[in-house]
Amino acid sequence: IKSLNLIFENISSTAEIILHLFEFYNTPLNNALKTLFIAAILTDSGFFKHSNNNTIQNVGKLLGNDIEFQDILILLKNEVDISVKIAKIKGLQRLKLIREGEYLIGITSVSSFGSNIASMLIQIGCDVSIVISKEKNQSRINTRARKRVCEETGLNLAKILVQISEQYEGSGGGHDGAASLTINMESDIIINELIENIKEYL
Repeated sequence: IKSLNLIFENISSTAEIILHLFEFYNTPLNNALKTLFIAAILTDSGFFKHSNNNTIQNVGKLLGNDIEFQDILILLKNEVDISVKIAKIKGLQRLKLIREGEYLIGITSVSSFGSNIASMLIQIGCDVSIVISKEKNQSRINTRARKRVCEETGLNLAKILVQISEQYEGSGGGHDGAASLTINMESDIIINELIENIKEYL
């Protein structure tokens, strides 16, 4: 529901919210569903990079004698498509850096794979990353932040993007270190506002 924003600060993935609903209604899970839930939790939480102890406990409950964790990791490990490689290179070519104290904010734009590029910027050294993707009349913004930065500063990207989405009638969400926003307007004004909101924490 577009008008409804659900924020659970102690939950690291959307999959865990759905899992809790299954548990609340005592719905049994077969091995196929358990495997899907584990895979979804892993990808939602960035393979535990944006997780907490509850996330690991939830995966532990889903694992059993018939499910091998390594098998799920193999299923999720795919060869990088050439279009993703091109997007990464273009993202690096367009990268702009803002230094705020001892922190680096990386901003770039790509036509697709914004989530991948946002994660890549963190891997290469940015403390916070912002990636803009434009499709027709719609703009999508993907953001990432190092866990250490969130812990040191109190930065919560999900809270910032949800607030902006409400202001501009978009849809946004995620968690402290990884969040996204989709909005039906040009992103320039929003990006400036987003950067200023992030700077307040750094």
